[in-house]
Amino acid sequence: MSCPNPRHDLLYEIPSKEWNTGAPLGNGQIGVMVWGDGNPLRLTLDRDDLWDLRMPPGPDDPSFTWQNLKKLAQEKDWGTLNATVERNLNPPVPTPTKLPLGRLEIAFRGTSSNTSVFRGRLSLKKAEFGVTFGGKRVNVFVCAHAPVVVVECFGESASPLVSWRSFHDLNPGQAASLGIQPSDSLQMNGSTAAVQRFPDGTTAVVAWRCAPSAGGFVLRCTVATSADGDDPIALAEDTLRGCASAHSLKRRHREWWSDFWSRSSITIPEKRLETLWYYGLYKLASSSRPGNLPANLQGLWVTDGVLPPWRGDYHANMNVQETYWPVYATNHLEIGVPLLQWIENVTEPARQRTRNFFGWDGVRMETALASNGAPVPGWGTVQYWPGAATWLAHHLWLHWRYSGDRDFLREKAFPFFQLCFAFWEGYLEKGADGHLHVPLSHSPEWNGNLPGAWGRNPVIDLSLIRNLCLWLEESARELHLSDEVRARWKVVAESLAPYPRDPAGGLMLMEGVPLSESHRHPSHLMPVFPMHDISVEGTEEDRKCIEVSLAQLERMGMGEWTGWSFPYVSLIASRVGRARMAEYMLKLYIESFVLPNGCHANGDWRRNGICQYHYSPFTMEAECAATSAVTEMVLQSWGGTIRLFPAVPQTWRDASFHGFLAEGGIEVSAVREFGETTDVVLCSRERVEARVVGLRGDAQWRGTASARWENGMWIVALAADVPARGQCRTRMTDKPKATDTRTRNVFGLRAWE
Repeated sequence: MSCPNPRHDLLYEIPSKEWNTGAPLGNGQIGVMVWGDGNPLRLTLDRDDLWDLRMPPGPDDPSFTWQNLKKLAQEKDWGTLNATVERNLNPPVPTPTKLPLGRLEIAFRGTSSNTSVFRGRLSLKKAEFGVTFGGKRVNVFVCAHAPVVVVECFGESASPLVSWRSFHDLNPGQAASLGIQPSDSLQMNGSTAAVQRFPDGTTAVVAWRCAPSAGGFVLRCTVATSADGDDPIALAEDTLRGCASAHSLKRRHREWWSDFWSRSSITIPEKRLETLWYYGLYKLASSSRPGNLPANLQGLWVTDGVLPPWRGDYHANMNVQETYWPVYATNHLEIGVPLLQWIENVTEPARQRTRNFFGWDGVRMETALASNGAPVPGWGTVQYWPGAATWLAHHLWLHWRYSGDRDFLREKAFPFFQLCFAFWEGYLEKGADGHLHVPLSHSPEWNGNLPGAWGRNPVIDLSLIRNLCLWLEESARELHLSDEVRARWKVVAESLAPYPRDPAGGLMLMEGVPLSESHRHPSHLMPVFPMHDISVEGTEEDRKCIEVSLAQLERMGMGEWTGWSFPYVSLIASRVGRARMAEYMLKLYIESFVLPNGCHANGDWRRNGICQYHYSPFTMEAECAATSAVTEMVLQSWGGTIRLFPAVPQTWRDASFHGFLAEGGIEVSAVREFGETTDVVLCSRERVEARVVGLRGDAQWRGTASARWENGMWIVALAADVPARGQCRTRMTDKPKATDTRTRNVFGLRAWE
């Protein structure tokens, strides 16, 4: 497969004059944003573990106890409760926070700022940024297999002028507020290093070396920190000294990306959405690799010279979840491993905090966390929300469902499910109606951090608890555990309060709180997506609930939505079969909430009139959610059924995908021609029976022990590692709409921008 192809690249007809329109590169540990006109060319550097993790002492507040909060909730003294939580969970302290590192500036001798001859291209296929200006050709990449940034320059005989500008140089006020001093410069055996010492004891070293090469020169740069060893200066020097040739580094780098892109691909007639699919996957693969931290709010592209928005934290009431949704169906479970490992690493500290505050064993996590799992100051409503750990647990469940790794289920996922359940078992309260209720919570981001945000029985919490019991039950069955072990989960599942509904039957946000105004966080639709305990394939009551709930969402409008809301709602629309709505949400997203370089801006920065927010702080979760949303349009496998092209508009006459992954670990490739699925290939690691919807009943199958047509569905017996292929004869009912191969590249900077 040649995808992604040049049409998906970022094209620069003019140079990027600002960091937030630059070209992003990364390898899971080191990130680079390339920008500037060559006089100089700027490389803003980032490293995944560069954090200030100092924890200022919290308020010594004897009123901040679970018993007191519960009492205030029972009395409905929301003002006192909110002030207490806000005072303790949102103190005005600057740390913990992700830190900017600084930028490398490369000035090429004899180069002017003549932008008329500037041309740049970020190749998604190669993960390289190539640029020409002033008779010079420069190529930049971050080695996929080594902590090295490579800058190749052709047509330049003299070495460039290279300088380092630290966070302190770029923003002395913010740096001083954290106690960060200027960096030190050091010469060492042909290399130059900038040594930055941070107040928490961390040392970061940026080192680089220029060397002549055929027709020009090569600059190699690395970033080492004290997390790598006791002497990061020596480690950085050793890395540069041991570097292979630029040619060898580039060959191995391209091999890694070639292998990555060979796993899955997609072709759809709406080329802007096709580009979204590749771009989001590129960004996630660039910022999440095994052995490193998972992608935070900004991935590996922290703001140039400014502390990042929302401290660059791990936000577990939607952001982390959206960021990692694509890894499953796109068949890239490996780039989800950092999140799974991080969840394991932060579990024990969260468990201890749960014991200390609530008084019983289990795991509940604050919503906003630092890289070490410590809570980050933020809105009290957000930080208190008790559902964050359980929503993170959904990723462990998805990993099991798509990988079929029983060791992972037994050793990692199931124990975490049990800890989440232990928290809820202690937290839920039995009411006079005999049901178990969530006594204090909020629906994410509803009413911000105001007293009116609090209540009980949010739909999102009830859905998470209900599904947690399901995961435990299915895990126990898979692991052959006794019925006695399952009894506790069954009691909770059967006794849990029903979802709060309005008089028309639609889902409310929480008990007594309908969706009464525009709201950016559609978490009250959790039972529809990402869960599926209410589905269009369920009862008539389910379908009515979905229709009424979506009608209410539409009536309230998009005024309070932000960029990430649109891919999220697209996913909901696909799940319920509203293909046009799913497509339209993504079109609105790309037209109004995406910066020229593809980065998600959160606000309607072009002022297209879509919502009231016009700011542009970069976070990457929406980019990844857009990839997931496009995937959901062409393949769904929830509930054990593989659905082919379940939410594609009728105008998508021709489409295909290759190498996707369905639940149960079944690889799926499919082709749609003239508005019908004509070809599907299934391959499983184990002998299984697959249920397939979306292929005509007259299909012919090969490579399968049996394939039978029942009630509009194929039941296909798959042998282990043997591809099974089902094909239908094409019915040319009309002329298909041809793909416009001339469609211009979506992202980049044009001369008129």
